[in-house]
Amino acid sequence: MTEAVEDLDRRSQRTRKAVFDAFTRLVFSRRYSAIRTSDLIEAAGVGRSTFYEHFRNKDDVMVWAIDPIFAPLAEAAAGQASLPRLGLVLDHLWERRALARVMFEPPLSPKMHRKLATMIEARLGEGGVDAIPSAMAAAASAASQLALLRVWLCGEAPCEPEVLAAGLNLAMHQYRLQKAEQELLEQTLHGSIQVLVDVLSLVNPEAFGRSRRIHAYMAQVVGLAGLAPRWQFETAAMLSQLGCVTVPAELLAKANSRQPLTPTEQ
Repeated sequence: MTEAVEDLDRRSQRTRKAVFDAFTRLVFSRRYSAIRTSDLIEAAGVGRSTFYEHFRNKDDVMVWAIDPIFAPLAEAAAGQASLPRLGLVLDHLWERRALARVMFEPPLSPKMHRKLATMIEARLGEGGVDAIPSAMAAAASAASQLALLRVWLCGEAPCEPEVLAAGLNLAMHQYRLQKAEQELLEQTLHGSIQVLVDVLSLVNPEAFGRSRRIHAYMAQVVGLAGLAPRWQFETAAMLSQLGCVTVPAELLAKANSRQPLTPTEQ
C-alpha cells in the first residue's frame, strides 16, 4: 500500500514538472494570452485527463508556478525578508515585465492576490499582526505589495529595484516598530494608572469603592452612547476619586455625612 502511494506521488511530481517546464518554455516564447491550455498539454507531453487531474487551466498553472517569485515577497511582508533574494526576484520581474503585467489583469489578478495572501498568512502564523487577524493582515499586505509592483512594472512610477526591495522590506519592519512603541506607551500608561488605583484602594477604601461604582456606570453609558475612545472615559471615571488621597479621613467623613464645613475646611 505504501509503495503504491509513493509511486503515485512520484508520477504526480513528474507530471507537475513536465507541465512546469512546458509552461516556462511557452511563456518565454509567446504572449500569455496566445497560450491555450491545449498548447500546454501538448508541450508537456501528458494526457488531457492527467493534466486536468492537477490543473483546471493555464491560469492554475501560472498561480502554482509563481511560488518562487512570491516567496520573497511573502517573507518581506512577514518581516523575514532576504534583501538579495528579493532584489533578484524584482530584477527577474522587470526583465519579464510584459509577462509579469498579466498578473494584474482579470481573471488572474484575484487569484494572484489570494495566492500571495495565503503565503503571507502562513508566515505570519496564528497571531497575525497585533490585534488584526492573520488572514486580514495578510490580505492587506498582499494587496499593498501587488499594487506597488503593478505601478512599478507598468512604468507609472520609475524606481530602482534595490530601492523598491528595501521599501518592501522596510514597510512591515517600520510598522512593527511603531506598534511596539505604541504598545510600550500603552502598557506604561496602564501600569501608572493601576499604581494610582492601588494607592487609592489602600489609603481610602471607601473612595475606591465609589470609583469602582462610577467606573461601572460610565462603562454602561459609554456602551449605550457609543462614545470613543472608550478607555479615556473609563479611566477618568476610575481616577475620579483620586483627590481623596490628599484629604484627611475625618474631613471626608464629615463631607460625606453632609455636615457643614468651616471656611478653613472648605
